[in-house]
Amino acid sequence: MELGLGHLGMTPDQLWCLTFPEWNAKLRGFMEFHGIKPQAAPMTRAEMDSMIEEFPDGVISLDERRRRKKLGNELDEIDGGSDSR
Repeated sequence: MELGLGHLGMTPDQLWCLTFPEWNAKLRGFMEFHGIKPQAAPMTRAEMDSMIEEFPDGVISLDERRRRKKLGNELDEIDGGSDSR
């Protein structure tokens, strides 16, 4: 609402009568005019699964954290990567 009423200067009636395609077209035009880049694509399921594995919910013992760090470092060596975890 703030964008439509404030930045785009629309009246409440104009805002509420827009269809989603019309609203998207208005937003794309506004962003293009002001040089705003669209956000990156949403996270994929594989990326989400990887993040869940790396940052699980709950408490992890210090031994488990060390084991995971060691495993990650060993995988980096195999892949030839230089990232440290």
